[in-house]
Amino acid sequence: MLNLIGAPVEGFEITANGMYFTTTDFNGDYTFSNLPAGVDYTVTPLDPVLTVEGLSTFDLVLISAHILQTRKMTDPYSLIAVDVDDSGTISVFDLLGIRQVILERVSHYSSQISWKCIDANFEFTNDLNPFLDNYPLDITYHQLTNNISNADFVGIKLGDVDASGSNLNGSIVTERNSNSIMLNIENNSLHSGQVEEIEFSLDEQIDFYGLQFEISLDSNFAEFIELSIGNDLDINDDNYTYDSLSSSVKFSWNTKINPVALNKAENIVKLKVRIKADCKTKDILSFHQNDLMPEIYDEHYEQYDLGLRFANNGNDDTELPIANVTMGQNYPNPVKISTSIKIASSRSTDATLMFINTDGKIVFEKSVNLVNGDNLIDLSVDELDTNSSIIFYSLLLDGKVVDTKKMFLHK
Repeated sequence: MLNLIGAPVEGFEITANGMYFTTTDFNGDYTFSNLPAGVDYTVTPLDPVLTVEGLSTFDLVLISAHILQTRKMTDPYSLIAVDVDDSGTISVFDLLGIRQVILERVSHYSSQISWKCIDANFEFTNDLNPFLDNYPLDITYHQLTNNISNADFVGIKLGDVDASGSNLNGSIVTERNSNSIMLNIENNSLHSGQVEEIEFSLDEQIDFYGLQFEISLDSNFAEFIELSIGNDLDINDDNYTYDSLSSSVKFSWNTKINPVALNKAENIVKLKVRIKADCKTKDILSFHQNDLMPEIYDEHYEQYDLGLRFANNGNDDTELPIANVTMGQNYPNPVKISTSIKIASSRSTDATLMFINTDGKIVFEKSVNLVNGDNLIDLSVDELDTNSSIIFYSLLLDGKVVDTKKMFLHK
């Protein structure tokens, strides 16, 4: 199984006749072993639970450009990815549905469909209008007596038109501009009982199509009231949501037509809060960098990371965006002699792989220098000083665990 840009889809469950099950591996390959011969088989990928991973405001920017015919999509699989309500058309309702999921107001689309996996051998009547066809979402074989090597699928995560999250075990990280654009905030002294409006502005002039971020509030110091518009950006309640459990504001906005020009230091939005204890602005705000990565998209459809800069009389305190890093399952697994771990990163950064046995003992640590894009880390069994047949391995970034997976050693 490959995604719509031809990259392997790992971790996808596939069934034959609803009786036999397997999962795609590191390379997107899957195998059914020892199936009885002479039987009819229908091979069907099982639709997983929808996750926010890979869905971003950049997808909305690309879809809007297609609807307005300023940057048209010509690939049938990308067009199918847009149709999240399964209406057979592309409309603003698809945009609304995707943004609802991005902001985590809902957990699924109205169609109740997360992925569509299409027979890769199917030829569309018209690539520019794939909805004319009843494209097959399974593959059937009659009286199967020999091995099949071309039961291939194209896996399409609905809403993810740039395929930035089209894996179930470790996403594909989108490459972006190596520079960052900073959101400037005045680092003022704040006092208990006051209602404050905190203004966000960019540190440079830019023409842009959209941006997204998630701001965390320290609930010990501040209470959220509302997000208001600081510029003529046509921002409304549909563009943000407040999560009281995590005390964070999720924000997603894109233009309707042309890119918007903002001057340096021109205000974008204002965050109104009630101060609960004396503090500085930097004490209450930080980027929440999980699913909704802080990003901005310029007039050339370049993606930039957003950082936070707290300014006070020329003394800056900068919070740079961390790299978006994801780790895949090692392959092969179980491991006899050696194995490989794929790590995708949005920028060059240093990280650590930590290997722990079932007793909780660290048996090996490996420092890795990640580059922008996919990284393949090779590992020999001899490097693991353990008699255990099960190893847990964790990816650490800036001392924090990003992900943990299980490895089986063939003893």
